[in-house]
Amino acid sequence: MLEAWVAPSARWTEGIKVPEGRFDVGEAYDRFFECSGNDAVRDFWGNVWVVWNPAVLVAVRRLTFREALRRLCAEFEEDGPDCGYNGAVSDYAGIWWGRETSDPNVTRFPEHLSMVRQRLQRMVGRCRSERVMPTGQPG
Repeated sequence: MLEAWVAPSARWTEGIKVPEGRFDVGEAYDRFFECSGNDAVRDFWGNVWVVWNPAVLVAVRRLTFREALRRLCAEFEEDGPDCGYNGAVSDYAGIWWGRETSDPNVTRFPEHLSMVRQRLQRMVGRCRSERVMPTGQPG
């Protein structure tokens, strides 16, 4: 996991519009950057930065897995239980908010569920938000 800082002088925008049916997302980003002159795009509600011009990265720092997971959980707390995520991050968020029993991606693989819970416990000190009520639902 890398933490990257974008220069204040970087030209960036908030998300792009992907034309329906003509391009996939990767092609849409390429086309956008080639035509716009922007250096970066902050997309997916601020969770993802797509950097076209690496010269605008003024600092890049490797995060330990523990640092990355703690920051991820801090983002969960900031975003709240109603924010959606992709891939493995969704698994962590579901467990963090006590919703793993309703997530087929997690319930289908009990060994994965156990592994993610153990990682959260070991790296963050708990596997649930303190905002989760004893019923398992966010309060």
